[in-house]
Formats: sequence, C-alpha cells, structure tokens
Amino acid sequence: MTLGIWLVPVLLGFAILKLANIHRRAFTATTGYQFFFLAASAGAILLVVAYLTVLAMDSLCDALLPQVCITVKAYLKCLVPFTHSGKLVVAALWGLAYILAMNMRISDQDAA
Repeated sequence: MTLGIWLVPVLLGFAILKLANIHRRAFTATTGYQFFFLAASAGAILLVVAYLTVLAMDSLCDALLPQVCITVKAYLKCLVPFTHSGKLVVAALWGLAYILAMNMRISDQDAA
C-alpha cells in the first residue's frame, strides 16, 4: 500500500482529536507519540468503517441498478484514477459527520 492510504486517515484522526469537543480536552496532556498513535488508531478505525461502507454500497448498487453502477464506476475511474480514493473520501465524510455529531451533542463548556 502507498503512503497516502495511511496518511489521510492519520490526518483525519488528528482532526477528530483536535476538533471534536469530547476529545479536545482529554488529549492536552499527552505526549507527541501518544497523540500520534491515538490519531493513527482513530484514522484506522475510520478507514475500516469506510471500507465496510463502500463494500455495502457497492453490493447494494450492483443488486438494485447494475447497468447504472457500471456506467458510474467507469466514469469515476476516469475521473479519479487512484485505487483507494473512494474509501478515503468516505472516511473523510464519516470523520466530519462524527465531529459534527459530537459537537452538537456536547458543547465546549460541557467538555471542559
């Protein structure tokens, strides 16, 4: 696997730990290595969830509209030639959705 497939989830994990109110205060006292490994763990979890989501969407699309899915997949392959770009985009969307959900649930004052 290339570096990009792991760099993006680590950056997403970093964004979750820094932007979500529930996690922001808990990691202020951690060292650099601890924070990196926590960000990498959060990013790896996001990548696994994104992979499972893409698999489920792919099988559902093939079962419901096979001809449309073939056309869309061919168009997307020409548009974005990278192998894992769809999984990375879905992981980014899941990460942003998690950050928004946690920030709506717990305010910054409550997290402090």
